[in-house]
Amino acid sequence: MNIKTTMACGLALAIAVTLAAPALATTIGFEGAPFGPNFTGPVTESGYIYSLYSGGVYINAVGNPGHDVEGQEVSGGGALNIVAAGGGAFNFGGLDFSVFGNGDMHAISLNGYRHGFFVGGATYSATSSIFGNWASYGPSTLAGVTLDQLVFVLPASTASFYSTNIDNVVLNAAGGVPEPASWAMLIAGFGLVGVGQRRRRVLPSVAA
Repeated sequence: MNIKTTMACGLALAIAVTLAAPALATTIGFEGAPFGPNFTGPVTESGYIYSLYSGGVYINAVGNPGHDVEGQEVSGGGALNIVAAGGGAFNFGGLDFSVFGNGDMHAISLNGYRHGFFVGGATYSATSSIFGNWASYGPSTLAGVTLDQLVFVLPASTASFYSTNIDNVVLNAAGGVPEPASWAMLIAGFGLVGVGQRRRRVLPSVAA
Protein backbone atom coordinates (compact mmCIF):
# COMPACT_ATOMS: atom_id res chain seq x y z
CA MET A 1 0.00 0.00 0.00
CA ASN A 2 1.52 3.35 -1.09
CA ILE A 3 1.63 6.50 1.03
CA LYS A 4 -1.40 8.14 -0.64
CA THR A 5 -3.53 5.10 -0.02
CA THR A 6 -2.33 4.90 3.57
CA MET A 7 -3.15 8.56 4.15
CA ALA A 8 -6.57 8.18 2.56
CA CYS A 9 -7.37 5.16 4.71
CA GLY A 10 -6.29 7.08 7.80
CA LEU A 11 -8.45 10.06 6.82
CA ALA A 12 -11.51 7.89 6.21
CA LEU A 13 -10.99 6.04 9.49
CA ALA A 14 -10.59 9.30 11.45
CA ILE A 15 -13.79 10.72 9.99
CA ALA A 16 -15.71 7.53 10.68
CA VAL A 17 -14.53 7.50 14.29
CA THR A 18 -15.48 11.17 14.68
CA LEU A 19 -18.96 10.58 13.31
CA ALA A 20 -19.49 7.58 15.56
CA ALA A 21 -18.20 9.26 18.74
CA PRO A 22 -20.85 10.17 21.31
CA ALA A 23 -21.70 13.86 21.71
CA LEU A 24 -20.44 15.60 24.82
CA ALA A 25 -23.04 16.61 27.38
CA THR A 26 -23.88 20.28 27.82
CA THR A 27 -25.32 21.54 31.12
CA ILE A 28 -27.57 24.59 31.11
CA GLY A 29 -27.27 26.29 34.52
CA PHE A 30 -29.24 29.46 33.64
CA GLU A 31 -26.39 31.64 34.89
CA GLY A 32 -26.70 33.85 31.82
CA ALA A 33 -30.30 34.80 32.62
CA PRO A 34 -31.07 38.03 34.51
CA PHE A 35 -32.23 37.51 38.09
CA GLY A 36 -35.85 38.38 38.81
CA PRO A 37 -39.50 37.79 37.90
CA ASN A 38 -41.26 37.89 34.53
CA PHE A 39 -38.43 36.31 32.56
CA THR A 40 -39.03 36.31 28.82
CA GLY A 41 -35.61 35.81 27.21
CA PRO A 42 -34.29 34.70 24.87
CA VAL A 43 -30.92 33.87 26.44
CA THR A 44 -28.22 31.90 24.64
CA GLU A 45 -26.10 29.67 26.87
CA SER A 46 -23.68 26.90 25.90
CA GLY A 47 -25.11 26.57 22.41
CA TYR A 48 -28.79 26.53 23.41
CA ILE A 49 -31.49 29.21 23.58
CA TYR A 50 -34.08 29.33 26.35
CA SER A 51 -37.07 31.64 26.58
CA LEU A 52 -40.57 31.93 28.01
CA TYR A 53 -43.04 29.57 26.35
CA SER A 54 -46.19 30.47 28.30
CA GLY A 55 -47.38 31.77 31.65
CA GLY A 56 -44.73 33.23 33.93
CA VAL A 57 -41.32 32.03 35.11
CA TYR A 58 -38.86 33.50 37.60
CA ILE A 59 -35.07 33.41 37.51
CA ASN A 60 -34.22 32.85 41.15
CA ALA A 61 -30.93 32.41 43.01
CA VAL A 62 -31.79 29.30 45.02
CA GLY A 63 -30.46 26.87 42.42
CA ASN A 64 -28.14 23.93 42.73
CA PRO A 65 -26.13 26.17 42.94
CA GLY A 66 -26.64 29.67 41.54
CA HIS A 67 -29.54 30.60 39.28
CA ASP A 68 -32.52 28.37 38.66
CA VAL A 69 -35.83 28.65 36.80
CA GLU A 70 -39.09 28.37 38.73
CA GLY A 71 -42.74 28.62 37.94
CA GLN A 72 -43.88 32.08 38.95
CA GLU A 73 -46.42 31.77 41.76
CA VAL A 74 -48.43 34.91 40.95
CA SER A 75 -48.82 33.66 37.37
CA GLY A 76 -49.91 30.17 38.38
CA GLY A 77 -46.68 28.82 36.96
CA GLY A 78 -45.31 28.87 33.45
CA ALA A 79 -43.36 27.00 30.81
CA LEU A 80 -39.78 27.37 29.57
CA ASN A 81 -38.75 26.60 25.99
CA ILE A 82 -35.27 25.34 24.97
CA VAL A 83 -33.94 24.90 21.43
CA ALA A 84 -30.45 24.49 19.97
CA ALA A 85 -28.90 27.79 18.88
CA GLY A 86 -28.21 26.38 15.42
CA GLY A 87 -31.61 24.74 15.15
CA GLY A 88 -30.13 21.24 15.38
CA ALA A 89 -31.37 18.09 17.07
CA PHE A 90 -30.46 17.03 20.60
CA ASN A 91 -31.24 14.51 23.34
CA PHE A 92 -32.32 15.22 26.90
CA GLY A 93 -29.92 13.84 29.50
CA GLY A 94 -31.48 14.86 32.83
CA LEU A 95 -31.94 17.78 35.22
CA ASP A 96 -31.99 18.93 38.83
CA PHE A 97 -35.50 19.42 40.23
CA SER A 98 -36.85 20.87 43.46
CA VAL A 99 -40.17 21.94 44.92
CA PHE A 100 -40.35 24.79 47.40
CA GLY A 101 -43.52 24.74 49.49
CA ASN A 102 -45.43 23.39 52.46
CA GLY A 103 -44.94 19.63 52.19
CA ASP A 104 -47.36 18.69 49.41
CA MET A 105 -46.46 16.56 46.38
CA HIS A 106 -46.08 18.44 43.08
CA ALA A 107 -44.87 17.56 39.60
CA ILE A 108 -43.41 19.07 36.47
CA SER A 109 -43.79 17.79 32.92
CA LEU A 110 -41.45 17.90 29.94
CA ASN A 111 -42.73 17.89 26.36
CA GLY A 112 -40.35 17.07 23.51
CA TYR A 113 -40.92 18.03 19.87
CA ARG A 114 -39.28 17.27 16.54
CA HIS A 115 -40.16 19.31 13.45
CA GLY A 116 -43.17 20.69 15.30
CA PHE A 117 -44.58 17.29 16.29
CA PHE A 118 -44.76 15.93 19.83
CA VAL A 119 -42.38 12.96 20.11
CA GLY A 120 -42.29 12.21 23.84
CA GLY A 121 -42.54 13.49 27.36
CA ALA A 122 -41.55 12.89 30.95
CA THR A 123 -42.92 13.72 34.38
CA TYR A 124 -41.03 14.30 37.64
CA SER A 125 -42.62 14.68 41.07
CA ALA A 126 -41.36 15.47 44.56
CA THR A 127 -42.63 16.44 47.98
CA SER A 128 -42.14 20.15 48.58
CA SER A 129 -40.02 21.64 51.34
CA ILE A 130 -39.82 25.19 52.60
CA PHE A 131 -36.07 25.11 51.92
CA GLY A 132 -36.34 23.12 48.70
CA ASN A 133 -35.18 19.58 48.07
CA TRP A 134 -32.82 19.55 45.09
CA ALA A 135 -32.17 16.16 43.53
CA SER A 136 -30.78 15.00 40.19
CA TYR A 137 -32.92 12.99 37.78
CA GLY A 138 -32.15 11.13 34.56
CA PRO A 139 -33.95 11.43 31.22
CA SER A 140 -36.70 8.98 32.20
CA THR A 141 -39.08 8.30 29.29
CA LEU A 142 -37.24 10.82 27.08
CA ALA A 143 -34.08 8.68 27.03
CA GLY A 144 -32.83 8.29 23.46
CA VAL A 145 -35.58 10.46 21.96
CA THR A 146 -34.29 12.92 19.35
CA LEU A 147 -35.69 16.44 19.82
CA ASP A 148 -35.29 19.92 18.42
CA GLN A 149 -37.48 21.61 21.05
CA LEU A 150 -38.01 20.89 24.75
CA VAL A 151 -40.69 22.57 26.88
CA PHE A 152 -40.60 22.46 30.69
CA VAL A 153 -44.01 23.00 32.32
CA LEU A 154 -43.44 24.42 35.82
CA PRO A 155 -46.59 24.71 37.98
CA ALA A 156 -46.76 27.13 40.90
CA SER A 157 -49.41 28.68 43.11
CA THR A 158 -49.64 31.59 45.51
CA ALA A 159 -52.72 30.13 47.19
CA SER A 160 -51.08 26.74 47.76
CA PHE A 161 -47.69 28.30 48.46
CA TYR A 162 -45.40 26.29 46.23
CA SER A 163 -43.15 26.63 43.20
CA THR A 164 -41.47 24.00 41.03
CA ASN A 165 -37.84 24.71 40.15
CA ILE A 166 -35.32 23.33 37.64
CA ASP A 167 -31.57 23.70 37.24
CA ASN A 168 -28.62 22.03 35.47
CA VAL A 169 -30.51 20.77 32.43
CA VAL A 170 -28.30 18.27 30.56
CA LEU A 171 -28.54 18.20 26.76
CA ASN A 172 -26.55 16.29 24.15
CA ALA A 173 -26.25 17.23 20.49
CA ALA A 174 -27.80 14.34 18.58
CA GLY A 175 -25.31 12.33 16.51
CA GLY A 176 -25.78 10.01 13.56
CA VAL A 177 -26.60 12.64 10.89
CA PRO A 178 -23.32 14.13 9.59
CA GLU A 179 -23.13 17.71 8.38
CA PRO A 180 -22.64 18.20 4.57
CA ALA A 181 -18.96 19.08 5.07
CA SER A 182 -18.42 15.82 6.96
CA TRP A 183 -20.10 13.86 4.18
CA ALA A 184 -17.84 15.58 1.59
CA MET A 185 -14.69 14.72 3.56
CA LEU A 186 -15.81 11.14 4.03
CA ILE A 187 -16.61 10.66 0.33
CA ALA A 188 -13.31 12.27 -0.68
CA GLY A 189 -11.42 9.97 1.66
CA PHE A 190 -13.04 6.83 0.26
CA GLY A 191 -12.51 8.19 -3.27
CA LEU A 192 -8.79 8.46 -2.64
CA VAL A 193 -8.79 4.91 -1.33
CA GLY A 194 -10.45 3.74 -4.55
CA VAL A 195 -8.00 5.63 -6.74
CA GLY A 196 -5.07 4.14 -4.85
CA GLN A 197 -6.40 0.61 -5.18
CA ARG A 198 -7.12 1.09 -8.90
CA ARG A 199 -3.59 2.35 -9.56
CA ARG A 200 -2.21 -0.74 -7.84
CA ARG A 201 -4.26 -2.99 -10.12
CA VAL A 202 -3.14 -1.34 -13.37
CA LEU A 203 0.58 -1.17 -12.61
CA PRO A 204 2.43 -3.50 -15.06
CA SER A 205 4.10 -6.48 -13.56
CA VAL A 206 7.89 -6.72 -13.78
CA ALA A 207 9.36 -10.04 -14.88
CA ALA A 208 11.86 -11.54 -12.47
